[in-house]
Amino acid sequence: MAGNGSRSGGSLGAVQRPGGGALLPRAASLSGEMPGPAQVATVGQTRLKAQQTVAFDSMCRRDDITRHDILHNVIRKRSRDARGCMSLPMSIAFCVLYAGSMRLHEDITNVFLLESAVRNTLTKDLDDINTIGELWAWLNGPFASVLFVQEDLYGEPLPLPERSRVLQYSQVQGSVVFRQWRSSDEPWGINVSSADPYALALQDSEEGFVPLSELSMDEGRRMSLLRPELAPSLPGEVDDDATYEFLFYPTMNLTEIHQRLSYLEQRRWLDGETNGLSITALLLNAELGRPRIEQLLLEFSFNRGGGIYWKISLESLFLKPFPSYLSILVDVLWLSMLLGSTAWMLRKAAQATRSGELNRHMMHFPVLLEWMIIVMGWLNVLAF
Repeated sequence: MAGNGSRSGGSLGAVQRPGGGALLPRAASLSGEMPGPAQVATVGQTRLKAQQTVAFDSMCRRDDITRHDILHNVIRKRSRDARGCMSLPMSIAFCVLYAGSMRLHEDITNVFLLESAVRNTLTKDLDDINTIGELWAWLNGPFASVLFVQEDLYGEPLPLPERSRVLQYSQVQGSVVFRQWRSSDEPWGINVSSADPYALALQDSEEGFVPLSELSMDEGRRMSLLRPELAPSLPGEVDDDATYEFLFYPTMNLTEIHQRLSYLEQRRWLDGETNGLSITALLLNAELGRPRIEQLLLEFSFNRGGGIYWKISLESLFLKPFPSYLSILVDVLWLSMLLGSTAWMLRKAAQATRSGELNRHMMHFPVLLEWMIIVMGWLNVLAF
């Protein structure tokens, strides 16, 4: 019995304690030292797993007490759960890399600092505007003084390339577009007699009172794109026949800006038939954070029962896609994981197709979730 015990214990790397009982490690039995509790527990676990393996093997070989289809399903489920647990760290890494990539690309801190300053400066007096006259006063005052800066902090005139800086860090690029939508395309406005030749020239040209449908370019009719974000907020039907524009340029001096605003106010460019007014400006910021273009959009809606409602939005377009090499590395790692996940899921789908279980495979919730993540990931790649 001792010899049999030694041979059977040798296969497990242990010998049996004299008088029976738990198995002892072979090294401990040879040296005469008693094993500690941890060693005894390890040997016990190993023996238990071996007994379970033998029991499962014995059950699989007997057809009278075991249904092989149930056993296969149990094994398949355990294998699937084990693979899911092993893939959990990769899923966490995928989410962390995506969040890090978005954080590096968006430059959230600097964008917030710039946009919040512009938004607060332009809108701090808008809640007090209730009439068209008060709106003209705001345009001639706070609005013009913020967007068309002509002097530095010491009151000295700025050179032409440095004009129209907004809060020091941004500068107006291109024209500032005033666009209004009216309920009808009927002519409106009054003629005013003025000794100012500039105002008379504007009145003779009917600038601002010609619908976009009648403005032509060198190669034919001018086209105007209705931006999707404007359509839901504008009352009535919007078309070029009832849409009018007036432009201001950052190279104009402040006196000319006020002359053009006074011209529109005196001719009653805004009246009871005005449905909405939008002011669009492009701001270039190349000093705070990454270089980017900010689109500033101010929208005013005129209620027939009285009152003016406003909305402001700013949207950034970065001119430099990658802020650093770290951003490139994070993007490459995330894209590699997306490619690997796509290839792995396609391989599993192909295996399910060959076995005739594609529908069952695709109806599994983790599989649907994985495919949704993959599709959203590739949409992000295409949008970038």
